[in-house]
Amino acid sequence: AFIVMKHPVYFGAVCVTSAIGLIVAFATVGDWLAPVDLLLVSVTCVFFCACLLISHFIRDIATRLQFVELLKLAATELQLSDQRNRIALIVRCAVPARVAARLANSATMQLPRDALTDEATKATVCITAACDFEQWCTGLLLTQVVSALHHLYTVFDAATAVFGVDHGGTLGDEYVVTTGLVRGSQSNAAHAAFFALWQHNIREARVVTLRSCIATGQLAGGVVGGTSIRYIINGEALDVAQRALQLVEDDMVWCTA
Repeated sequence: AFIVMKHPVYFGAVCVTSAIGLIVAFATVGDWLAPVDLLLVSVTCVFFCACLLISHFIRDIATRLQFVELLKLAATELQLSDQRNRIALIVRCAVPARVAARLANSATMQLPRDALTDEATKATVCITAACDFEQWCTGLLLTQVVSALHHLYTVFDAATAVFGVDHGGTLGDEYVVTTGLVRGSQSNAAHAAFFALWQHNIREARVVTLRSCIATGQLAGGVVGGTSIRYIINGEALDVAQRALQLVEDDMVWCTA
């Protein structure tokens, strides 16, 4: 009944088959047709019904195969979307968001130098490192140290967008964030200070004692690498912060010019 209602052609075929069956029945009762004619009509009716069933079977198989292909296409699109999201996440972690936007909006692969670099005379850099890192490493297995730093720095990465800093990344065993460096950035030294204070007061930082140093001055940053892109920073502010960091006391945040 569902097939007949769904396909008008099948409705007509059923009507024709029913008419043939009625003709065979009346002809048998009234002896209107010879046995050979009755056999021919019966064979024709059976053949017609068989063709109808085979046609429906083929159509059903084609529909099922098409549905399977649609499912495969949807799964492929989900995989491609997941891969694109992962690549976008990796790029966001590797370079500042505004720099990544400049790279994505470029019409050609040959980017000008100003699209890959940023310079500022009053940028701020904040360096955070573990106190007594060498002694900490000797007291734990190397895998434990790497795992602890990975978890801690992952938390730092997630907070960079919350505090509005330009970018966060590792420099050896140190974690570095910048403000006021990337063109169009609205962040300043206060954002770096709030970020540093937050670093020292989160639960994840209790596994190791931290110390931080904030410096403001000339700073430059840029994208380097071809197949493996990285964002590096350099300048007077970074040098001052690294030298002063060695003098910072445990669990303290220093600001220097």
